[in-house]
This record gives sequence, C-alpha cells and structure tokens, in this order.
Amino acid sequence: MLFSYRYVSHSIERLQFFLQHTVFHVWCRAYEPFDVSLLHPDFQSIVTEISGNKNDYLLAPICSIYSICQNLNRDQRLLLAKAFRNNNAIEGLCAGVIQPVLYTTIESIDTDLAKQLKTFCYNLYIHVFKLQPFYSRCGHIDDHYDAFMRHNVLDKCPFCGLSDVMSERLSVRDAYDHYLPKSDYPFNTVNLSNLVPACKTCNTSYKLAIDPILGGTRKAFYPFSSVLSDIIIQINIIYLNYKRPDDNRVEINLACDSQSEELITWEKIYRISERYIDKCRSDDSRYWITQVYDELSNHSILYGQTIKPDQYLTLYLRQKKKEPMKELNFLRVPFLEGCLRIGVFDKSTGIV
Repeated sequence: MLFSYRYVSHSIERLQFFLQHTVFHVWCRAYEPFDVSLLHPDFQSIVTEISGNKNDYLLAPICSIYSICQNLNRDQRLLLAKAFRNNNAIEGLCAGVIQPVLYTTIESIDTDLAKQLKTFCYNLYIHVFKLQPFYSRCGHIDDHYDAFMRHNVLDKCPFCGLSDVMSERLSVRDAYDHYLPKSDYPFNTVNLSNLVPACKTCNTSYKLAIDPILGGTRKAFYPFSSVLSDIIIQINIIYLNYKRPDDNRVEINLACDSQSEELITWEKIYRISERYIDKCRSDDSRYWITQVYDELSNHSILYGQTIKPDQYLTLYLRQKKKEPMKELNFLRVPFLEGCLRIGVFDKSTGIV
C-alpha cells in the first residue's frame, strides 16, 4: 500500500461488540434452553424488533446456531472462541503472527454450523447494519463513511494511488472492501478494522474476493498500520515516444526493504506493475514532460534566468516529492527520473 488509513471509531462498532458477547457468552455456553435474556441487554431489543420483520436476520439464526452449539464438546466450543479472537486480530493476521480459523475448519466440526455462521455473519453486514432497529440506536454505516473520509483527507485509494475515493461531500460512497474476505473468515464481517474503502477499480476489478493472506500462508499490508511503508518505485525507460506515448516501453521496479513479503502480495493482488506501466504509456506521461518545459519557460519569463532542463528538474522533483499523492507525483517523479537518466532533458530547449 502506498499509505495507511487512519482508523476511525464509530458507534456502529456496537454490532461487533454484540457479536462478541453472543459468541463467548451465548453460543460457547449453550447448556440451558435458549432465551433472549442471554443476549447482551442492549442487543435484546434490537433482536426482538427485527424478529418481527418479514426476514428475521437475528433471532431465528441465533437460536438455530445455539441449538447446534448445545451438542458441541468443550474443545469445539473453544475453537469457536478462538475463531472470533484470531479472525478479528486483523493486524496480527496480516503480519503472519496469528493464524486464522477458516470456515473450512468449522466445517470439520459441523457442516451445518459453518453454513449457518456464514449466512448469519454475511447478513450482519448486508442487512442488519441497514435496518432501523439497529441504526436508530447505533448509527448508520454511511455516517461512519463520512466520518472516515473527514479524517482520511487524501481522497486517494491507498491500494493503487491512481483513483480517487469518493469523499463525504458526495451523495454516494465507494464500497467497503472486506480486506479479509467474508466468505472465508467467520466473525469479522462488521469489524471496522476489516472494512476498508477502496476505489471501484481496485475493489471490483482486481481484488474481488481474493484473500490477501491466503488463509495465513503469506503476509499482507495492514490497511490501518501505524508504520509507514518505505515503498520505492523505480521506472526505467526502455523506449520513449513523446508524440505517441502508447508506444512507450518502460520497466517498473518495486522495493520495500522492511515489508518485502507484503509488497509482493500487494503487487500480485492489485496488479500494480501493469497498471503503473499503463499510466506511463498514457497521455499523462506526455503531460509530465511537457509541464517541466512549461514551468521552465515560466521561470525564464519571471526571473529572466536561463536554466537547463536537467538543472531545473532537480528542484522540480524535490518539490513534487513533498506531496507524493498529489497529481500522481508518486509515479510522476520516478518516471521523470527515468527520463533524466536516458537524457531526455539534456538539451536546453525542445523535447528530445
């Protein structure tokens, strides 16, 4: 990832808290006949109200799962508890220091249990978040998105840097990506640490339902990491055609000494190299070169000084590096550095 999001807490997190209580204090202690009073006191009224709807996404499935859990032994119940703890430690999972408990593991206990848990957790995100009995008490997910974007002001997708993420000022929003897919991991569908706004291209064209950590077998960038990634992008220009940039041939080299495994995962999932190469073969690349000469000309007019393009470019790139996510500078700078290496700016006037 080019940068990390800042985590934003919100009252909709209450649903994850209610789920935690249900797992640890209801399903894992399923000995006596079920009663709504076993649920968290603040969850009881929500569950009761929703049970009166045409589609009961809470009470009926909670009861059904409770019945299955009554037949589980101690070790099987501990596995359910472990699934909740581990699968919600998103940062540890991404770092490879915690191993997840997948639905496939729960299937080995009881296939019906795994099936019902998957449907239940899916409905928490898809339906319960949007139902009046919940959002009237805990807020709406759209409110979280607005608050999230007010605190994450770059408005760029951190997974590619190429596209904007819709701001809170618009009437619609980008979708949340379940970073660890809801189809594989029990109990984290409404965990805000696992819900990450992403641009439409990254979310629906590249990542889809791909699991970044492949069930705990590889590392991935944690979207809310407090540690800045030290990604270095180098662009080597093999052939440059200013008038027809689609003929450009470039090579992208990515490096991240502190998180090399995470870098490989990021590149593979979001096809970073091919997308950056495509941008370097677009009209943007011609604009980047032209802008250097335009600003050089303006500099000469304003200050009456003659300065060579390669000399001016040193100052130009230094300024652009200060704001890497503005106007694709994170990609513009290494592209122009590649141009500089092959002598595009050797002459004082004109474009080579």
